[in-house]
Amino acid sequence: MGNNVNGGMIRELLIAFRKKTNRKPERIIFYRDGVSEGQFNHVLLHEMDAIRKACASLEEGYLPPVTFVVVQKRHHTRLFPEVHGRRDMTDKSGNILLGTVVDQKICHPTEFDFYLCS
Repeated sequence: MGNNVNGGMIRELLIAFRKKTNRKPERIIFYRDGVSEGQFNHVLLHEMDAIRKACASLEEGYLPPVTFVVVQKRHHTRLFPEVHGRRDMTDKSGNILLGTVVDQKICHPTEFDFYLCS
């Protein structure tokens, strides 16, 4: 599956969704991995264009809201429980719990970002 003028792989996924649910997605959440900070704008512009083309190829005027999430796993940030030793805030090894989200204080001051322990 390539990325042709009509959205390629994205178009195929939209068609599969519509076939399975009998409707088009009301909104799209697009997760992207393997992107360095220097590539953010290029990837955003290129891939948002592909998503828009795929949507337009299904139906004229179809433009659902798109949330574009760039996932970065290789960072050197370490998260620790706020109160060390509290069993309700840590796993049995003393680490923060899976699903913990940090979206304040240590995050980028102008961009929407967060840390998620998974």
